Amino acid sequence: MKKIINKIINKIIQRSGIPKENVSIVKNETKVIDKPIEIKLNIDIQKFKMGLLKIGYEFATDTIKHYFLRDVKAKTISNLLYKADFEGLDKHNLFIGDGIQKKVLVPFEELMNFNEDFHYLILTSIKDIGLTCFINLFSTFFIGIRLSNKEYDIPNSMIFGINDTHTKRFKKVRWPDIVKECYSEAQLRFCYEIDNKFEALDFYKAETEGKISLYTLNGNTPLFYKNGEIAYEDCYHKLTQKQLIVRDLGDFKNEIITNYILDEELYIKISPSEDLLKVVEINVEQERVKDHI
Repeated sequence: MKKIINKIINKIIQRSGIPKENVSIVKNETKVIDKPIEIKLNIDIQKFKMGLLKIGYEFATDTIKHYFLRDVKAKTISNLLYKADFEGLDKHNLFIGDGIQKKVLVPFEELMNFNEDFHYLILTSIKDIGLTCFINLFSTFFIGIRLSNKEYDIPNSMIFGINDTHTKRFKKVRWPDIVKECYSEAQLRFCYEIDNKFEALDFYKAETEGKISLYTLNGNTPLFYKNGEIAYEDCYHKLTQKQLIVRDLGDFKNEIITNYILDEELYIKISPSEDLLKVVEINVEQERVKDHI
């Protein structure tokens, strides 16, 4: 270390044009001793749970029409809050997790990159559990609250409440809002059925080299029957049919890939040849372009 310091000093002297004999060096050493710092955080668990219950209950009341009027469990929760009945909190099996275990929110980390400065509420209906609100405070406290034994029809399966603690603004967003803002525009990828291996190789080579493309109609990709008649002017019209087998293939953290298995014999048309090619599956693919809405 001494050699390194002397080397640095010599460079400074040379650049400054100061004669070395005119420089005196005074050595001053300071020792810093690291001492562990202990911080104790005392939390009244019952008051903490009561506060989280109030947050979840009010979010559901504000979001779902008639929830607080017609739901039996909503009335129970309302009484607990009104009477500040701390003893009754544990009698009704309302909470999922102990408040500090992050694992209750792990399934949602694929959908949203949680910001440490925000509060998050996620309202959803879970089969065999019912209406549930998951809460994340500063990425430090995590808990789920069973708000009803009933399963409510929530648009797009879940609603997010996001509280920006800096701007003091609260907003509700739905899953499609997150997809629209955080993911790229959807791209279609078709899975073809080509009997001849060599024809398949020639096709993929021509497609890669840009020598062929998909036929489009008014900016959409139509699907055809075997006889060449149009079955669907836009392939998305087929993909909205509820009887199709649908699978999620992406990891959601980096990309969304929704796989649709077709239930009838359909074709796409190739340009410029206008040949028909049988399609058996269609993937709708989107890449994440933004971490947070």
